[in-house]
Order: sequence, then C-alpha cells, then structure tokens
Amino acid sequence: MVEEVKEGKWEECQSNSDQILAAGLETLLTADLNTIGEAAQSGTGIYLFYTDEEYLYIRKTLDLRKRLAQHLRPSEKSVFMKNYRDYLQGTQTLPGIDIEETFTIAQKNVYYDAISVSFGRKELEEYGIINLPAVLNRFQIKARRYTRRKEVDLELWSECQRMTETLLCEGGQILFAQSSNFWSDTQPPNLPGIYLVINEEEPVYIGETTNLFERYKTHSTDTYFSALRKNVGRTLFNAEFIKPKRFAANVDRQIDVFLSECTYQFFAVQLGRRELEEILINKFQPKFNRKTST
Repeated sequence: MVEEVKEGKWEECQSNSDQILAAGLETLLTADLNTIGEAAQSGTGIYLFYTDEEYLYIRKTLDLRKRLAQHLRPSEKSVFMKNYRDYLQGTQTLPGIDIEETFTIAQKNVYYDAISVSFGRKELEEYGIINLPAVLNRFQIKARRYTRRKEVDLELWSECQRMTETLLCEGGQILFAQSSNFWSDTQPPNLPGIYLVINEEEPVYIGETTNLFERYKTHSTDTYFSALRKNVGRTLFNAEFIKPKRFAANVDRQIDVFLSECTYQFFAVQLGRRELEEILINKFQPKFNRKTST
C-alpha cells in the first residue's frame, strides 16, 4: 500500500504520481454515467466519452458544463463530434456521414463520465489517453508511459484533491528555491514541468510543458510554435507578423537578444503542473502571458 499523501508531502505526491493517476482514472471510470443530452456539472475537471465497446475521447477543462455543452451538439465547432464523424467514416464504412447523422448515432451509443479535478487534471488527461486508450485523442499520445494497474487505492486521488491548496503552496516554494541560469547557460531535462522566464528580477513569462528541454529549445529558436517569442515580439517591439506566426528576421534577432538577457528557472513536475502554472500566473501577472490556461 502506498502511503497517503499528507500535509507537506509535495515530493511524495510527485514520486507516487502514477499510483495517484491510476486512482484518478478509476475514479473517473466509476463516476455516474451520463447520456448525450444530459447537463454536466460545472467547475474545473475532466470528462470521458465512450461506448459499450471502447473509450473515445478524454479531455480536461476549466468549465465542465460549458465545454460539454459545446461538444454535445451537432456542430462543426465540436472537436469531439468532428473526430467521431471521421472515426465512423473510417471504421464503420459510413463514408458520407455528416455531423447531424453523427450526433444522432452519438445520442444512441455514446455516454460520458465527468469528475471535478482541482489538482492534476492535465496529467490525468495524458495518463488516460495512453492507459485507456482513448481512440479519438490525436495529441499527447506519448506524454506518459503505460502504467495501468489492476488494483488502485481511490483514497490516494481523493486525498490529493482535498490537499490541493497545501500541495500547490509547497510546490511554489520549492520552485522558487531552485537556482536560475542565464538563458544560454540553461540545461533543462527531458521531463514535464514548469518554468519561469525572469527579467530584472521579475517573472515575465510562466509556462508548463510535457518536456522542459523541448519547450526551451522551441522558445530559443522557433517563433511559430512559441507563445513567448510571439508575445515578446508584439508587446516589446510592436512587431507584426510578415507570414502566419512569423516575424521578420530582424525582429527574431531582437527577441534573441532580449532572451539572452533573461534568466530561466525550471522545476520538474510529475503531477499538478497546470494548476501550479495557473496560480503563479494569477499571482505575478507576467506581461508576456497573454492566454489563460485551459
């Protein structure tokens, strides 16, 4: 039996993340079944669409009721309905099926479970994608390894949720105890985590990622995929894109110079990185964080 997560046990929570996530996934799978058309609970959480034969789609959200209302309608704006239509076209020999027909089939065959999550919703999504697996999820399919367990302790997950505030407070303290390095001297690991970009002793950007090294490399070189570089270019240099999500070469050089003057601080996190990112962004209001987390 894994020891329960207790007050002041951030590190224990991190080292037991797979066991906790296995308990979280089982909590989701044993939640009350809902049919298409039934209203969802409100609040932050995670949801799962499935049929009697297979798991379809798992996703996190800041607002269960709003997100599920977007999905549970015959609309091209519903990622789930579009993916389910494509799936039916490819596997059920229904080449001409449209969104309306897809919705009708979903009403008959698809159910969903949803649970509130205050700590670890991003990791639970990643864990579910690979460990169920969920056939309609097209991204994050390699974010975690397969570790599904036959026996789980549901109390591990429940205890984590009850202790969210304490865990995040301790996680923030540990993060700020980490040393920082100038941008060019930074060597992040190939691990999930959270990172801070600091300029003149103030956080100017806070982010989370499934891979600290890859995200650092992206921010260093690739404006197209870097929200940080885009926001620095637009906010600091009043630059406009000359191509989709691309600045002129001289603007990219200016961004490089600015980042070289910043320090970079990172913290490997196995569980709770999205929630930690959110509270830190709310606390510091970094000027290059423009987009709220989802």
